[in-house]
Amino acid sequence: MTTLPRPNGFRVLIADDDDAVQRLLTILFEREGWDVVRATNGIEALEMIRSHAPDAILLDLMMPDSSGFDVLRELRDLAPALLRQIIVLTAAAPNMIGDLGQFGEIWKMLRKPFDINELRGEVLACASQGPLTRRPASSAGGWPARTAP
Repeated sequence: MTTLPRPNGFRVLIADDDDAVQRLLTILFEREGWDVVRATNGIEALEMIRSHAPDAILLDLMMPDSSGFDVLRELRDLAPALLRQIIVLTAAAPNMIGDLGQFGEIWKMLRKPFDINELRGEVLACASQGPLTRRPASSAGGWPARTAP
């Protein structure tokens, strides 16, 4: 799949099964000139990460079929550098979340309901770490790799 050029150099993946959250965040980031891709479960999120190389990933933990925890596990095992692009958004109780450190170093965790300005700032900071490039398909299962800015 060929991806379209990014309008301002940034692409964000919104992985959340809540349609209202997806619509709100899509409007916010598209108004900023960002390219937005969306997923409603972990399986779709992993495919979007592979095919669209987002600069920042907003990841809900509690999604149907395949959860955000499944995404974190897969990235930890196959592409741990990508964990630094993840901002976890969750309404889950702390006892349901456990220790996110077991998955590696994520960018940030924000609780729902979140402050939209704080989220916007965190996504911008996360995406500004440096551009993503595609690795050859034979390397690391097609996962995008972060390169030095």
